[in-house]
Amino acid sequence: FVGLDYSSTVIEASKRIAANLGYNNMEFKLTDVRSYKKTRDIHLVISLHACDTATDEALALAVNNNVEAVVAVPCCHREVLSMYDYPPFKQILKYGILKARIADALTDGMRALFLEGMGYKTSIVEYISPLDTPKNLMIRALKAGPYNSGAMDEYKKLRDMLNVSLSLEKLVSLEKLIGHS
Repeated sequence: FVGLDYSSTVIEASKRIAANLGYNNMEFKLTDVRSYKKTRDIHLVISLHACDTATDEALALAVNNNVEAVVAVPCCHREVLSMYDYPPFKQILKYGILKARIADALTDGMRALFLEGMGYKTSIVEYISPLDTPKNLMIRALKAGPYNSGAMDEYKKLRDMLNVSLSLEKLVSLEKLIGHS
């Protein structure tokens, strides 16, 4: 198990907890996910309540390393919120809370569709009651096959229609992966 965070407070607390529990097979690195260089195969990427584009960074780490499985619980969704526009919904999107909730759904749906394009079988599930937290969706993905051009074309159509671009797409090396998936 390798835990990554750019907060020294989180890393030190994680090390203390692991030591107190006698977990000797864990290491914690003070690094940005984008800067992490693997030293062995990665089999599973877990990202919990990663704010803003941190979920995209974790998903990109998984895709770029052909990881077998991903579990991500996204938190903040500011990126798409600040970009998207859909003229037929203009009168609905003027209500900020509705625009934000739609942005949450669009962001996670587009993340899942992008992962499908990269050959993952994806699902989005509610993992805890909405009474406990409003941020209760989990994206699950299992590597199931090679690059799926049909799913990626659908992702690109949606991206262009909404006038958005996810950090996930920018962080994944598509040219490298298409030839190696």
